[in-house]
Amino acid sequence: MTATKDPSAYSAKRFNLDYGPLRKVVKGRVRDDELTRALYASSASIVEVWPSCIVEPRDTDDVLATVTFARERGIPVTARGAGSGVAGQSLGQGIIIDFSVHMNGLLEVNPQQGYARVQPGLVKDDFDAELGTYGMFFPPDPSSSPWCTLGAMIANNSGGAKSIRYGTTKDYLLELDVLLMSGERIKLRELEVLPEGRILFPPDASPGERRLAESLLELLRSRRAVISAHRPESSRNAAGYNIFDALHRPLSPAPGGEPPRDYWSDEDIGGGNIGGVLDMPKLFCGSEGTLGLLLEARLRVVNQPRFQAGAELYFESNERMAEGILKLNATRPTKLEVLDRSFIDVAARSDPKLAAGIPERLKSMLIVEYWANSEEEARASVEAALAAVAAGQGPAFAAKPAYNAADLERAWTVRKVASPILSRVKGDLKPTRWIEDCAVPPWRLPQFIDGFKAICDRHGFSAALFGHGGEGNLHVNPFVNVKDAEHRQRMRRAADELLALIQQLKGTVSGEHGDGIMRSPYLARQYGEAFSVMVRVKELFDPRYLLNPLTKIVHTPREITDYLRCGEDYARVPTGTALDRPEVLEEVEKCHGCGKCRTYCPLMRVGKDEKYTARAKANLLRAVVGGRLDASFLLDAEFKANMDLCIACGQCLVDCPTQVDIPGIAMAFREQYVERKGKGGVVADLMSKPDRIGKTGAALAGVTNTLLKNRFLRGLAQQITGLDERRKLPKLAKSKGLRPLAPLQVPAELRAKLPKEAVVFPGCFAEYYDPDGERNTLIEILSVLGIVVHAPELNCCGISKITQGDVKGAKPDLTENVQRLVDFVERGARVMFSAPSCMLAAKREWPRIVGSAAAQKVADACTDAHVLLLEVFAHEAMRAQLTPQGRSVAYHVPCHSRVLGVAQPAMKLLDLVDGGKTVNLDAGCCGLSGTFGLKTDNFDMSMKIAMPLYNRINRVKPEVVSSSCGVCQTQIRQGVENYDGSKVSPDSPDVMHPLRLLYEALPKR
Repeated sequence: MTATKDPSAYSAKRFNLDYGPLRKVVKGRVRDDELTRALYASSASIVEVWPSCIVEPRDTDDVLATVTFARERGIPVTARGAGSGVAGQSLGQGIIIDFSVHMNGLLEVNPQQGYARVQPGLVKDDFDAELGTYGMFFPPDPSSSPWCTLGAMIANNSGGAKSIRYGTTKDYLLELDVLLMSGERIKLRELEVLPEGRILFPPDASPGERRLAESLLELLRSRRAVISAHRPESSRNAAGYNIFDALHRPLSPAPGGEPPRDYWSDEDIGGGNIGGVLDMPKLFCGSEGTLGLLLEARLRVVNQPRFQAGAELYFESNERMAEGILKLNATRPTKLEVLDRSFIDVAARSDPKLAAGIPERLKSMLIVEYWANSEEEARASVEAALAAVAAGQGPAFAAKPAYNAADLERAWTVRKVASPILSRVKGDLKPTRWIEDCAVPPWRLPQFIDGFKAICDRHGFSAALFGHGGEGNLHVNPFVNVKDAEHRQRMRRAADELLALIQQLKGTVSGEHGDGIMRSPYLARQYGEAFSVMVRVKELFDPRYLLNPLTKIVHTPREITDYLRCGEDYARVPTGTALDRPEVLEEVEKCHGCGKCRTYCPLMRVGKDEKYTARAKANLLRAVVGGRLDASFLLDAEFKANMDLCIACGQCLVDCPTQVDIPGIAMAFREQYVERKGKGGVVADLMSKPDRIGKTGAALAGVTNTLLKNRFLRGLAQQITGLDERRKLPKLAKSKGLRPLAPLQVPAELRAKLPKEAVVFPGCFAEYYDPDGERNTLIEILSVLGIVVHAPELNCCGISKITQGDVKGAKPDLTENVQRLVDFVERGARVMFSAPSCMLAAKREWPRIVGSAAAQKVADACTDAHVLLLEVFAHEAMRAQLTPQGRSVAYHVPCHSRVLGVAQPAMKLLDLVDGGKTVNLDAGCCGLSGTFGLKTDNFDMSMKIAMPLYNRINRVKPEVVSSSCGVCQTQIRQGVENYDGSKVSPDSPDVMHPLRLLYEALPKR
């Protein structure tokens, strides 16, 4: 594609001035460099806006200093949490204030009075984890709850699947501490309005709070008729400002903590006869940072019900489905989701078993779920739902109840599986969030679904529908190629027609995801005269329009296709490097920035800064290949430092919704860097040759190990090589020989399934540091199973060189490995791996780097030893030949085992050895990650990443910790062994490979 505008002009600073004075008064970081700007130019939306400066405030004084600086110079300010908003509401051209880095504390929990105080950057699920210790929770639950922040939830009025019973964020706000752009710090809370119209202010009310409240009351009362006439009839609404719920009668939560269904009142509150409440938090909630900056919030929290049950309900028409929704709404469900047939078919195409039991005549499905304080109450709710909807002449023609957790999990499988499938569509034509958050009254869902499908058909789009059926809030992500000008034109026409349909059905353009940059241009058309009331609200809070000016109140006309990340300003610019490979470019552009990597990326778990996220690497590279940043940045040291924050754990290949290959694109970057600037000196070259180091050191193992124990020599090595002297390196070892195993009685039907030959690929750790604990044990075990085992001399798998970008340096060794292995493979041998990282390199990288059919044959023959041995010893006759060892065992899953899809076999194999008592430490990445944690610059972060693992070991107190990865074993030993290899304490566990434990359980000669 060709950009119609200059890509580099798109990323130019809109407010290009000296931010030095701001750095002098702010304790947190203030950054306006090109790379940091690139990281904050996008979010979970399809739009891109480059900021001029980013501030990470440490406290409220930093926020105030930033606001003062911006106000004096007329610079817009935009608040940001995790960047998980899908409408672009956390993007801006001025200063971005990132509250997630430092202002993320839980300040107080008061379970007796049912409230908590939080800072805006606190993550929702972290908040719930703490509340869970009190048996309480914060009910709003957006799908991004594992990483989204509470401040953003308040800014967005977030809801989620449970809002049909528990309401949205606005229903749990007790008091907000807000900084206005004027520099005034005010409290927003419920204020009593007397019948005669006077407001009863608390004694501590500030002049700013009084002024705003009185002006707002006058505005809301004077425009009451206009507000009433333009209020959407949908129960969900996140569009515009919440002028509809701001003035109401006093309300009390229901006994279970859930709020009343409807706050709206058409009464003349304060008009002389009726008193009520001016609800300042509800007005502020959903304003997306356009009215003020949240500094702190006091939130209502409620008791967590303990039991769940539900049902699947099948309908042969959307009309019958809508009838079912109305009947079910009367039963107080906790969740009520709708899945259109199109959505179900998406899941079934991936896995036909998901459609098993779903009748052909089904047009749509409802999943209903109830939460209760007793199992009986939960079951009774399901029975009532079935009686109302699926019995006799009920609208559902069939139903499937789910009375326990397992059945309930199965009921949600299609809903959970289909969304990632849609996200992982390859190519430029993909499901895209642009008209994806409409809400209509539930009884009008049939008209909306039919009308939406007709609009898509007219404009050549396909889409799958799903969402919160109980509130008429559907998520629809039509397939579109935003790079294509003709597609963008059809997008604009379809969006206009959809708005007309929504207006006709008394709905709203946003049910829960907010307006942001995407939907703000439609608010004036949706609300008509009521939009002028919203304009006045904006001017009362922010008269200079300096707070997030691209969102909510937009005076300059624009289209839904403006500001697109890959729109008319975007085109691929050749770099002349490995990054130009089509498969690399596709991965770079595939990341849609949802932010889930904030939960699983090991460095992000402890670093908090946006640069640590996996999406940061995709954003930086997209900025270069899309022409926003000059290609010279590919040789920039700071750019490389950012890219090197990918430690190739590979978790994005497992946990990312779109499965973006971040390690792959990071390696492509390093490949071009090494080709053009070299490997980085002697130390980098040394670190890329673990086989050479191991072979040399093992030859003099006694001397080498003695030197490694010496603190002075380690300190000297740190100064010379950069390897941290605090790191406890593994001891080099020579094989002492194993006691032979006794022959095993292998049943004929099992022996027939086993390969006749196997080649053992031990890996450098097994070869030089643990030959008797891993390499020789595997050879011995395979041999007594009757397999002919080969152990030819092989080179390193190359993973160290590959991850450093030294593909040319790795290729000769890998080619030689393929040549030595292919003859075995062609006669049917399997290549057996006991180390997951080695197998990952062989399967994923060898075919690409060697580039031969032989390399692919070898890759296809690679087999994880634990998978094969589990199949063997799960057989009853083989299991009977194992002798339990009587030691408690805990297992640590290596990251690369998860990537390969073999995370569980090693633990299940250990379960066979210790009678099913193996504990899964389930602690994520160990933090060492090859050579990353060896370096002085990374040691502290490496240890912080390891803390969950160490803490889990300390809680479980196993006698043995086992892991199939030598790097993970090294990191575990860092916490349980001294430099000389002795135990830190008498009860410190032994650390060993699973195969060694299996060997010890087998009979000896």
